[in-house]
Amino acid sequence: MKIILSQPYPLIEGTASKLAMATALGAFVGFFLWAFEPFGIGIAHGKPCDAAPIAIRYGLITFCTCGFMLFVVPKMLPRVFDEQRWTGWHECAFLVTTTLCVGFANWAVASSMDQGRSPMRNLPISLLYTFLLGSIPITLGVLVQQIYLLHQNLQEARSLTTHLHQAHTQEMPADPMPLAAHPARLVLEAENPKDNPTLAPSQLLYAAAADNYVEIWHTDTENAVKRVLLRTTLKRVEENLSDVPDMFRCHRAYLVNLAKVSAVEGNAQGYRLTLANGIGTVPVSRSLNKGIGEKLALARG
Repeated sequence: MKIILSQPYPLIEGTASKLAMATALGAFVGFFLWAFEPFGIGIAHGKPCDAAPIAIRYGLITFCTCGFMLFVVPKMLPRVFDEQRWTGWHECAFLVTTTLCVGFANWAVASSMDQGRSPMRNLPISLLYTFLLGSIPITLGVLVQQIYLLHQNLQEARSLTTHLHQAHTQEMPADPMPLAAHPARLVLEAENPKDNPTLAPSQLLYAAAADNYVEIWHTDTENAVKRVLLRTTLKRVEENLSDVPDMFRCHRAYLVNLAKVSAVEGNAQGYRLTLANGIGTVPVSRSLNKGIGEKLALARG
């Protein structure tokens, strides 16, 4: 379990997905409290009472707290919520922290009201109840989801890699045109025109956004891998490369030359494209996973 949770895990993104998650958690808490009446919430001053209003209130509190954690906190801590470094343990820690925040919010509301019938007026008890209610299913849920996604993406990545290798063996092995004789040259525009590099399309490997800069990884005329750092935006680079059909925006922070991809790797987050020059891998956005196979096939001709 420790090894599996230490591997990459998909960070939840998108307004619809976050709203769905907050709604599901709020509904679960409200239904659980209403259906089972744990912690004595259905008893007031020693007599049975209607637990529905209390369950609805705590469900709404859960929804609002989860919304704050999903929408606001990642914007406050962008370096922490970086999908490139997000693992199953990060996901567990975030969700458990969210449950504790829900417990604190429930305690704060209960304490501000005349709530003699609820044990959640006691902060330690409220946090303990919330932690026990959420931590075990959260960890098990993340573990199961990670195993499922890892297995699925690994299988599909192996299949894509097999197709890549088959396409490679079917390519015509005639003497390629040397880079020096290639007629097409591209100029990548930086803020300072003096820094504009001129490259052949076949030299391009990938481009990666790096704060206010873009890293351009390419090969020189001797096929050695080089890096150029330009003060520009990835969108501008993408526009400069619009006439190169094999250049593909595979991720919000990456452009990749699909003709240079030698293999596809998979993890719970999705796919990573391995480049033929052995300089590393490039991530693929989850929203593009379904179409990446077709893109790679077109690049192979």
